[in-house]
Amino acid sequence: SDASLHKRGEPKLEPLRVVSTPTFARQVLIPALPGFTAAHPDVELEIMLSIPYLDIMPPNADVWIRFGSGKYPGLHARPLTSDPVFAVCSPA
Repeated sequence: SDASLHKRGEPKLEPLRVVSTPTFARQVLIPALPGFTAAHPDVELEIMLSIPYLDIMPPNADVWIRFGSGKYPGLHARPLTSDPVFAVCSPA
């Protein structure tokens, strides 16, 4: 159909859909956008936010960035960081 064609007559590519927690998106993904778009001007990026620790895979996601052990049945996981996580508190 005409709606699926670019002006140049090339097929329209689907956007790369990245799902992330709000904090990771704000602190890592959004600051990296200018460099990514400069390096990959033909890639349309769609960033979606998800609630941390829910096991609900967003529909049509190409990449799902989340915290955890990396053991998710049916998904291929790669670690992005090895930051330790620990609880802290102050005396009452």
